[in-house]
Amino acid sequence: MNNDSGVMVRKDDREIVGYIRTFQSLESVCDVQESLIRRYCDENAISFGRIFRDVGYSKRRHTDDRWKAKKIGLDTKSRLHTFAAWEDMLLGVIDGEIGCILVDTQARLFDGAEQKQVLERLCVDYDVTIIEVANAFPPDSAAAVGATIYHYPVQFGARTCILLNDIDALYNYASHRKRWEVASLFLDLSPNNREGFAHMLEIAKCDIVLVKNFFHVKRHTSSFVGVVKQLHKKGIRLVSMDEGELNISDKECVDLMKQPLKAAVYDWHKSEYQEETEKLQMEKFQAFVKYKTNGWTIRNIYIDGIRSGTKEELQRLIHNVEKYDIVLLDSFDKFGETIKFTKIMKELNIPVYSLKEGVCINGTENL
Repeated sequence: MNNDSGVMVRKDDREIVGYIRTFQSLESVCDVQESLIRRYCDENAISFGRIFRDVGYSKRRHTDDRWKAKKIGLDTKSRLHTFAAWEDMLLGVIDGEIGCILVDTQARLFDGAEQKQVLERLCVDYDVTIIEVANAFPPDSAAAVGATIYHYPVQFGARTCILLNDIDALYNYASHRKRWEVASLFLDLSPNNREGFAHMLEIAKCDIVLVKNFFHVKRHTSSFVGVVKQLHKKGIRLVSMDEGELNISDKECVDLMKQPLKAAVYDWHKSEYQEETEKLQMEKFQAFVKYKTNGWTIRNIYIDGIRSGTKEELQRLIHNVEKYDIVLLDSFDKFGETIKFTKIMKELNIPVYSLKEGVCINGTENL
């Protein structure tokens, strides 16, 4: 399938069209897709004609429309989802009317192997170009908060509708935030291949990175916090549709160091060696409080061991959190992987400082 994300102007007189697909009737999602297509054309001086829209689908093909399937190359007796506008668009390709298709992501263009194979064949046979308009950052805009969306599907091998429903949910979320505008979309089809994520971080030019949940950023907490710090240095906020915004502030961290705070220390021994070096670990916390802060006092220490297999002390800390102003860790990893870490941060709802990462995170905030 042809995929050219750069500027493309056809030399022939065939039409450049846009394509929109949703599995649910959400006007906001259609609006986001259309705005991405129109903005791409405006920025690159491209004139395009129609926008084909499939809002929902038909579960069974009508007998009178079987000629369309036959001409396109689909199984005329198939009970697969039928997208009327998609078929009309491909008929325009076969009739020599359409030479370029603009879409936010190629995933909109097929649902299942049959549609994908037909589309790939027609693009080759009729020299059709497909441009994904949402994987490049637009110029700065003072009129809106630019939101870049990143996502990868958790259910691999599932139908395209699962991926699109997640993207549409993110579009819908962004469209209902005041002054937000979806600036771009980056996807990876597998967590083992994060080229889209790496590319997004490399060229990030937006106000917000929006994800379904923080687990999609990084699985391991220390790596996740590293990404948060990287985005923070660029002035980019990280927001999760499920968990809200993770608050990290250099200024707030400096201010906290100067205040006489009541601190609770939490540690979790992942190995017998860590249990044996517990005294050195506590001395490290004491030294930090003494030399790096202005009046912090350690009021209590909560330690979970490898032998218990549970985190009873962590739960006791959460239960008694109102007694403290801040929680001190040697690493955010001690709260577990990212999905657990963000849950615990929300339950604590007070600043947590990590010696290893050198940052203070002040819980999460729902938007």
